[in-house]
Amino acid sequence: MNPLDWVLVRLFRRARKLDDLERYERYRVQHAIAPGFRFNGPGIILSEEGRISLGEGSYIGQHSMLLTKDGTEIVVGERTSISHFFVAYTKNTAADQDMSLPAETWSMNKGSVRIGNYCWIGFRVLVLEGVTIGDHVVVAAHSVVTTDLASGGIYGGVPAKFIRWKKGFEPAT
Repeated sequence: MNPLDWVLVRLFRRARKLDDLERYERYRVQHAIAPGFRFNGPGIILSEEGRISLGEGSYIGQHSMLLTKDGTEIVVGERTSISHFFVAYTKNTAADQDMSLPAETWSMNKGSVRIGNYCWIGFRVLVLEGVTIGDHVVVAAHSVVTTDLASGGIYGGVPAKFIRWKKGFEPAT
């Protein structure tokens, strides 16, 4: 790479980083984002519609998306770590219907997404509408969460299934 190309690449990266920082500050004004919440990298998108609450000491990784619609919300608890390329939806087309009909007749699934405190959400996880993830939950990379996840569990897969309890969180028998 010649020196001029190298300088141009650096300038482009700096401009993109400044654009992200400005957008993240706008998100802090628009949504309920704790002062200690961290946007961990570039390209993080939060919807303009709906309500988003992000807890103290939590963070979300680069190129992640929190997509809400009016009347729904996404809540992330305290000290929760969300890795890169995470996506959460609060409204989605219902898959079990006749898609040959006009799109305006399709039914939609809609529901808020809640992620508890002290969770660890892996790389490229998708959380669908209406899901609640309890406290102290681990979700493995590349999982698709379609149903509620109980507190203290480790889950993974497509769709995400229970793997085992975290140490110290096993239910009393």
